[in-house]
Amino acid sequence: MGSRLRAREASADVVQSICREVLEERENFEYRSEAEFISWLLTAAMNKLRERGRHIGRIKRDPEREQPDLPPDASVFASLVTPSQEAARAEQLTSLEEGLQRLPEDYREVIVLARIVGLPHSEIASRMGRTVSSTRNLLGRALIRLVKEMDQDGQPSEGS
Repeated sequence: MGSRLRAREASADVVQSICREVLEERENFEYRSEAEFISWLLTAAMNKLRERGRHIGRIKRDPEREQPDLPPDASVFASLVTPSQEAARAEQLTSLEEGLQRLPEDYREVIVLARIVGLPHSEIASRMGRTVSSTRNLLGRALIRLVKEMDQDGQPSEGS
């Protein structure tokens, strides 16, 4: 969600909003496979997060100045992550999101199924109509390509 959005909204509220929008748009989705359905859901979630992030960015109040309500014991943990660490994490997430969007569909799908959804290779192979071995190879190639797509400023690497 990013620190600015997380400072303003609870993740449960964002999830509820995503679910509401997905249900409203369900007639616009043509089911072809479970993998495409998962991809559609994840795309809807990413779009909602981007939209909410832009909305928060337009609000005049600076969410960085707001202090979250923490229980007394939790205040010790609030100081463990520095603002620069949080900013670096947000930049990495943005770079990851942009890198995933630039990947070919099968690369994006195998990464989402393996690393985000957490499916075993046998299940991924079944869903993608491939062998387990080819799925492992595809994931390896996809991860290498994703790393190439992600650089410091989020721009495509040379030669991709």
